[in-house]
Amino acid sequence: MKNATMRCECFFCPEGRFFLNKAVGLPCEESIVFEDEHIFVIPDIAPLVVGHFLIVAKKHYNSFGNADDSVYRSLTLAKDFLDNLVFRDVDFFLFEHGAVVEQTAGTCIDHAHMHALPFRGKEMDIENYLDQSGFITTIKVVADRGTLSQYATQKQPYIFYETRKGGKWAYPVGQLPHQFLRMMITAFRPVKYNWKLQYQTAESKHLYNETLEYAANQCRKVNGEIHMSSS
Repeated sequence: MKNATMRCECFFCPEGRFFLNKAVGLPCEESIVFEDEHIFVIPDIAPLVVGHFLIVAKKHYNSFGNADDSVYRSLTLAKDFLDNLVFRDVDFFLFEHGAVVEQTAGTCIDHAHMHALPFRGKEMDIENYLDQSGFITTIKVVADRGTLSQYATQKQPYIFYETRKGGKWAYPVGQLPHQFLRMMITAFRPVKYNWKLQYQTAESKHLYNETLEYAANQCRKVNGEIHMSSS
């Protein structure tokens, strides 16, 4: 078990997908809560909170900025699924380590994936943390598809975040501490952030299964409401 994280080149590509899940006895393909031909959505292997998901590209790209238009359209569908079903009654935010150059922007795995977590805006001032962290010296810009694609063309790493009410933003960056997002969350919540240490623990596995159940319950609520309204 000790060497599990060293035995696969990419945990999100087909040959490595669910390797860690199998290693610690977590659900594998049945963990997918949404997918199409380009992306899939699963719980993070070591959730920081109940409701911590990843949107992952099926094909290997360093970031969503590097991905083609069809993948980006699928990313939008995945966001809509989370917004309208899973997080429909809570605030949430999305975050990407845009590692257009490998091992930059605070990433651990150089494969396009975006974190999605519930949060309360009054409790988590993301912009203030980024500005005050000492790791980022650039100014944020409005981030649409064209912005991220331009960063990829220029080989400019970035971090991207999006909130339901606060819009979409990116900062051009260089090297950041690995697991930068997870480290950031510790400024707002008393969590153990290092996924390489946490994913094997009973606490983490419990959070993973709770996150799966959370998604299932939210979808059941919506389906129940649709059934009631049509009957």
